[in-house]
Amino acid sequence: MKKLRLALNKGEKLRFLSHLDYAQAVERMIRRAEIKMAYSEGFNPHMKISFSSALALGVTAAAEYIDMDVLEEDSLESIMERLNRVAPPGLEVLDGKEMPEKVKKMMAICNFAIYEVTGPVTEQNVDWDSLLKPFNEATEISYEKVTPKKTRIIDVNEFVKEPIVASVHDGM
Repeated sequence: MKKLRLALNKGEKLRFLSHLDYAQAVERMIRRAEIKMAYSEGFNPHMKISFSSALALGVTAAAEYIDMDVLEEDSLESIMERLNRVAPPGLEVLDGKEMPEKVKKMMAICNFAIYEVTGPVTEQNVDWDSLLKPFNEATEISYEKVTPKKTRIIDVNEFVKEPIVASVHDGM
């Protein structure tokens, strides 16, 4: 049995696919590629695949990572090519790596994300640096997280690793 870690591109065509639907699309892709997978034991066996954290609806990803346990001895390149051949539009295997049998879970090692927000610029000649300066220099950035059971204030400043920047291209 081999443990593979694959980087997948979740493109624009799949941006409104929920995480559960995305996981189902990956499983279907594996079945169509006829890759021999390891399955869990028990009453309802399922493929041994683990996904990195779920993306919010409407968000694309240049690299989404999955770990999968494969039973066949085919090369990594061949498995990636077979998956890309049957992938739905908007989903592509970018890269892969064979991992040791004992490896940390992805959520233990994935400790940051880079977000890009795109939208139309409604005002011309905006000084983005001075507009973003108060946010970037703030010592505390409070976020109110509301759940059905409670409301709490979180300081998200510790999670912002680099200053926020803006650039304008073609009115966006």
